[in-house]
Amino acid sequence: VSSSRSKSRKAHFQAPSSIRRKIMSAALSKELREEHNARSIPVRKDDEVMVVRGSFKGREGKVVQVYRKKWVIHIDRVTREKVNGASVPIGVHPSNVVVTKVKLDKDRKSILERKNRSSKTAMQELSYCNSTAAVSMERRKEELEKKRQKLAELRRAREERRAVLESQTAQQNTTSSSSGTGSPGNKDRKAIDDLVAMVLGERQGSPSPGAVGSDRGSDTGSERASSRPSSLHLAPSMTTQTTEPKSSMSSVSTSARFAELSEAHADIIDIPPAVHVHYSKEVQTVEGSFDTPQLSEEEIRREIMEEVEKNERQKQAKLEDERKKSESTKAEELRELSDEERKTIVTSHTFANFVDTSSKIVERALHETYDFMKDYTIGAEVTSEDTFSKRIKYICEFWDEKWSKNRSVTDVDWSPKYPELMVSSYNKNPMAVNEPDGIACVWNLHMPERPEFVFHSQSDVLAVKFSSFHPNYIIGGTYSGQIVLWDTRAKSLPVLKTPLSAGGHTHPIYSLEMIGTQNAHNLISASTDGFVCSWQLDMLAQPQDFIELVHPSHSKTDEVSVTCSGFPDNETTSFWVGTEEGNVYQANRYDRAGSKAGINQYDTYKGHAGAITGLHFHPLSGPVDFSDLFLTSSIDWTVKLWRSKSISKTSTQPTTILPLNSFEQADDHVYDVKWSPTHPALFGAVDGNGKFDLWNLNADTEEPYVSTMVGSGKALNKLAWDKEGKRTAIGSSDGRVYIYELGDVAHPKPEDWHLLQKNISEMISNQENPNK
Repeated sequence: VSSSRSKSRKAHFQAPSSIRRKIMSAALSKELREEHNARSIPVRKDDEVMVVRGSFKGREGKVVQVYRKKWVIHIDRVTREKVNGASVPIGVHPSNVVVTKVKLDKDRKSILERKNRSSKTAMQELSYCNSTAAVSMERRKEELEKKRQKLAELRRAREERRAVLESQTAQQNTTSSSSGTGSPGNKDRKAIDDLVAMVLGERQGSPSPGAVGSDRGSDTGSERASSRPSSLHLAPSMTTQTTEPKSSMSSVSTSARFAELSEAHADIIDIPPAVHVHYSKEVQTVEGSFDTPQLSEEEIRREIMEEVEKNERQKQAKLEDERKKSESTKAEELRELSDEERKTIVTSHTFANFVDTSSKIVERALHETYDFMKDYTIGAEVTSEDTFSKRIKYICEFWDEKWSKNRSVTDVDWSPKYPELMVSSYNKNPMAVNEPDGIACVWNLHMPERPEFVFHSQSDVLAVKFSSFHPNYIIGGTYSGQIVLWDTRAKSLPVLKTPLSAGGHTHPIYSLEMIGTQNAHNLISASTDGFVCSWQLDMLAQPQDFIELVHPSHSKTDEVSVTCSGFPDNETTSFWVGTEEGNVYQANRYDRAGSKAGINQYDTYKGHAGAITGLHFHPLSGPVDFSDLFLTSSIDWTVKLWRSKSISKTSTQPTTILPLNSFEQADDHVYDVKWSPTHPALFGAVDGNGKFDLWNLNADTEEPYVSTMVGSGKALNKLAWDKEGKRTAIGSSDGRVYIYELGDVAHPKPEDWHLLQKNISEMISNQENPNK
């Protein structure tokens, strides 16, 4: 789209109709669809819409402007604030809204009526097509019924004709039999026929000279013979009458005068014969005999012997080949590999990859803890509900002799894609000079004896995190200030890393956060020198933007040493940082209305007496929004609950914000604290005494809900919850990672959100009225 209004207008009105119809149209709500019988309509000013997609999802308002230059609309409640405090509307594409109320004018009514008319016309056409199809089907059925009746009539007429023909044939047979037995002239007629047949036989069979020139007489005789079928039928009796020709002739001449004739009436039915079409196909071939020559017994015997000998030779050749093959196989089996050959095979890259991959698969299968001998007929152990609900289960621990020895766990994180994978980072091993200073190990719950992947770094890895939007990427923050990016599909070295220059971090990085969405996300890193940088994972050569956090009005120094940071859910511009002095500050990445980029120097969250080691905001889940609550842990042996101040209400005077509650049951430094991702009132904390505490604000705010000693009592550095909130990973200072399953403790009840809301309200009232 061009910035020129005339060009944009031209492009808009010269677009094809298929595109122009959809450019500034929005879907109608369910009620309007049923009312106007239409799915969408072009957006106009003063229409009321609701945003259904994007960062302003759920906002409702009236359309104040249809901005055709950029093909967006402006809604009265979808705005942002500028530096000077003015509200600027944010353009929303019409496809991201639903029209909830239509301003009906003359043009809108005509559009809706036209759409309604077109839909009704389509329904009428469909009903007409259905009725036409039904009529044609009925007509076809009637035609088929008429054809069946006609065929039945033809069969009945054929049967009647056949019956009449059979009756007439039977009547003729009866008449001829009666006339042959009762008439004396029938014998004389038979004698005449025999005489004629005898004469014709003598003419055809005698070799007299007159036979050559008697073609005409023979033709006449043949015609006479063909006109009397009865005489041809009696031809075999001619040999018996040739002995007495004279007496036969006299008897024929005397009896011919006494022949009696009778009439027979018959109905003649002329049925045309069936026409058979024949085709003739000829092929020109060479004359020859197609009969196979007959073989003699010797030739047959010789062929059989040759076939038997051929089969025997093939059998012997096959046996010889098998014998040679077996001898060569035995020779190979008996040959032993030399030390040089064995060493070459063992040290080859292909053999090492095969052994590594196969052994991982075998270890995963062997670590399956399913009880095959479990007896389901035995009753389960009965325990009290309260005891079972407060039970947490130890699953396993991750530790490797080669990689974990003499190292401390500096950070842990769960994979958002694969629930069985988690990553832990480690510092330098002072006893191993040849090993990398920092490593990151990816562990599998089904293979706790050794890591799935091991990644190397040139400096101690202080923070590690799985990318929320790339399941194969692992990001690490190092002591030297470099950010490294590993890929599980590549080798152990980083695929990308930031340069060691003034353009990025030059101090240790303790905090890494991924913000944004799948299509637009950034990595936010903070170092102890107060620099906060924004990176794109595919380009770590230089930061996308960076700010330096300073506090000009601080009583001692304006430098801010960041030890941890946190972003509320659905927030990408404002964040909170914990510092070495024990204070928490709110900061902005960009200039906004009433505040500049950097630390908000007027609002100070004071409560801790030592450096802050962990900061975590409440996750946005459930029916009630608690995203303004966050927890902090400190080396002053306490965990504190805070409520963040609204960003839009900036202070103009120095203001001190106190915590809502303080949890002071730890016996040593508290090194990390995290909210449960599923239970609204549950959070965990780990301390330097090796104790893991679970707090439930709905049950008790003075004592931990569950407290357990982890491992051998070494200091616990980091804590991480899995995506479903059922397991926790705890990193220890002795290089071990412990996995605990919480069971029913982590399962929230429907009333937990409202109960926590009530408890938070009581804490706020107690803070505002401490003497009450």
